[in-house]
Amino acid sequence: MKQITLPLFVLALATVPALADTNLAALRNEAQLLRTESATVKSLLRQKALDANTIQEKVAATRASVQRIQELVNTIDGQQPAWINSAAPIWSEVKTRAEILGVIHERKQELANPDGITNQRKLLLAHVDGVLDRADKLAQRLTELERKAVAKP
Repeated sequence: MKQITLPLFVLALATVPALADTNLAALRNEAQLLRTESATVKSLLRQKALDANTIQEKVAATRASVQRIQELVNTIDGQQPAWINSAAPIWSEVKTRAEILGVIHERKQELANPDGITNQRKLLLAHVDGVLDRADKLAQRLTELERKAVAKP
């Protein structure tokens, strides 16, 4: 029994870094998806004829991405992969950016009601720009973090 258990234990330990790297890639992909979704909302807001329902649907989609980003950050943080210590400043920045994205997005969601879309279009557009910019920077930092994670096993 010990002969079978030991290889399984070693395999499980070897899988943990791979899961962290997979989660890191998923986090980067989600940040890129959030950027794409935010760019779509931005283009919808710039149209003369606003479709409030479509904008609300797209904002809801960005909410799902923000929540997924925050979940992945918490998962990776809980796993404490080996690279997390060597890349602590970058990881700390990633966590902060994820928190800020959540705060900005909540305000954007408040503004995305039918009255807010028509009456406060510029303010909503500014919030969308903020999410777009932060999602872009988050994706860039995650790409850098992935390179460091691969370089230092």
